[in-house]
Amino acid sequence: MWKVLIIRSLCVLFLLIGLIILSSEHVWAHRLLTKVRDRFPKIGLTADVATEKATAWLRRITGQPKTD
Repeated sequence: MWKVLIIRSLCVLFLLIGLIILSSEHVWAHRLLTKVRDRFPKIGLTADVATEKATAWLRRITGQPKTD
């Protein structure tokens, strides 16, 4: 039973990551992500923190300066 819960949690995590990536390029994904954030505020905050960390990591790897 607990294995099913872990698998479901991982699936949701990967779906959210994919949605965050797609939302930077596609309007429909941005709208869907906005709906998810409105419905589940805690997930929205977690997604924001993850996006900031990923952006900082990519800047560090590519050597791009930080822009505000």
